[in-house]
Amino acid sequence: MSFPTPTATAARTRPCDMCRTRKTRCVKPPDKGDCVLCAFHGKQCTYERGPVMRSRRRLGTTATTPTSAPTSAPANGTPTSPRGGSQPNSTPRARAQRASFSSASSGGTSGVMSDGDRLGARPDTETAETDTAIPDGDRPELSLLLDGTLGLDLNTHPEMIGPSHYLEPALLDLYRVGQTTSTNTSAPRVRRVDAKTVFLMQPDEGAASEMQRLADCDAVEACVRPLGPALIQLYFRLVHPTYPILHRRVFVTKYAVSHRLFSPPLLAAVFLAALDYRLYLDGPDRYDDAERQADRQAALEQIAQRTMADDLKRPKLSTLEAGLLLLQHSRAGGSAPTSYFGGPSFLAQMVALAQGLGLHVDCTAWAIPAWEKGLRRRLAWALYAQDHWLSVLKGRPPLLSHRSWGLDRLLDANDFEAEVEGEEAENNKQRDGVDHDVADTRLGAALFVHQIALAQMLSQITNAMARFDENPQQPASTVALVEASKPWVLRLRAWHTALPPELGMDRLRPGRLSGNASLHLAHAAVDVLLQRVLLRAVTPETPPPLAQAVRTMARQRVQTAVALIMSMQPEHTGAFVGSAAAYQVALVGSLAGLLWATTESAEEMAWCVERMGSLRQFLQVRGHAAAFVADALRLLNETLGPMQHQQLA
Repeated sequence: MSFPTPTATAARTRPCDMCRTRKTRCVKPPDKGDCVLCAFHGKQCTYERGPVMRSRRRLGTTATTPTSAPTSAPANGTPTSPRGGSQPNSTPRARAQRASFSSASSGGTSGVMSDGDRLGARPDTETAETDTAIPDGDRPELSLLLDGTLGLDLNTHPEMIGPSHYLEPALLDLYRVGQTTSTNTSAPRVRRVDAKTVFLMQPDEGAASEMQRLADCDAVEACVRPLGPALIQLYFRLVHPTYPILHRRVFVTKYAVSHRLFSPPLLAAVFLAALDYRLYLDGPDRYDDAERQADRQAALEQIAQRTMADDLKRPKLSTLEAGLLLLQHSRAGGSAPTSYFGGPSFLAQMVALAQGLGLHVDCTAWAIPAWEKGLRRRLAWALYAQDHWLSVLKGRPPLLSHRSWGLDRLLDANDFEAEVEGEEAENNKQRDGVDHDVADTRLGAALFVHQIALAQMLSQITNAMARFDENPQQPASTVALVEASKPWVLRLRAWHTALPPELGMDRLRPGRLSGNASLHLAHAAVDVLLQRVLLRAVTPETPPPLAQAVRTMARQRVQTAVALIMSMQPEHTGAFVGSAAAYQVALVGSLAGLLWATTESAEEMAWCVERMGSLRQFLQVRGHAAAFVADALRLLNETLGPMQHQQLA
């Protein structure tokens, strides 16, 4: 049965076909012909379908089922649930949301929700309240998607109760939902995810201002308006496939409803990551002048730094996601906010946050959605890799160890299943007939897994070599160090040889970006670090044949690494790489500088200067097109300062 196309007046009064199918609110900005959801997906609103026949019950009433209890109304007029706790719609957070949403709606702001569209806390199967305000048939897609999640609830944040916690989990199980004391009128509820693991679900409203969060979300969106939807698409096309620390469907669905459903630092971090690739935007927006681009980035960085302090008061998975993205965005020699995010103290905050969220515990048997398990494992391993690379590059011991970070297995295909399905669904849609720069999510997942494996190997090598690097340098220790390093040299070589062919440097597809170079650069950096330890152990007392062999190996590593970097094509340098990549390039310069500083041969000194001169020239040429290359050049100049001064003299 078909329905006639309605008039323009009628079209604005009822949802379009896509919003009706997805059961989401159809929000149409006053100056746009299409709704927010259709505009995000690059489609035009249609009104071919008729309304879906379904039974409704009025908001605020309970279903007439044999098992449902009547809702009681206390003297103060606040409705309570059948089990004694206050309903979500009666909380201060909900009242603040209703007031802000209604005021924004009257002013014509797009992307707001009505009272009936508000998403309450998702219930636990045993202890949560039942949200009777919204019938199941009317619940938005996002509400269904977040059903049963632990770290993505919109109204609460989890706190893990470890086995040695001062609270006894057996006693917590006896608390009733909504049970209060004379000093605490908003007690957290208990969420047991398996036989051993318990979380307290703390209400957000008592941790930070909800009205301030909404204002911060508006400020973030205003920084990039009208590029918000385009930047979100750009992020999931170019950044997310090779750094999958978000859940695509959750993020896109939330943004289609309203930008106010996000953590402000996460929204700012996603926009910051996408702005680095604004040249891939369609239309004139890609040609923003440098001053306007810098102003946008500076404003987003300042908002992210300010709002992160509030977000840490109600930590969720989104807080960690924001922190990891901001760690990747931190630039060498950048502004104060990015320097703050790139520091070890900020990483330490993220580690403490992750432990509070239970990311150090295997979640395989937890009573949470399967896709959240994959997301938690990806976040846990991403933080592990970030910690080990930053600790090595900053010369500090890592905060995490394999023993304390209790993940028994590496990531596998099941942990990326939801992201692969989401990318394939997006690839089935035409983006104005152009789909030439979308990274392959399956390839990106493989790249991410191999980066994690390399970080594990880096941790093992640095632990094994640390005791040799710290001991007094004696001829016997140098020989022992060289012997101890041989298995690691062979293991690194075998790891590189066993890489899948699709992760090779030469596997380029016309018109598509490739993140493979970042993996090979990380491998070269691990090899360089190992050679630096060996070269430092060489003393005048070291047997000459052994000393010469170590120096020869070091020169070979410098030559190989420089050749690798200079073989990078625009498809490599234009792809997303993490903040460690710039430091990894600088490590190559540090090994060349160590060779230059410890040699007595004029020929070897000239060779080092020539290799570094070629590398600097390459980085200068490519630095205008890729942010990480410009950062690498700055760090390399810092590393090679004495060598350059000597060359000029």
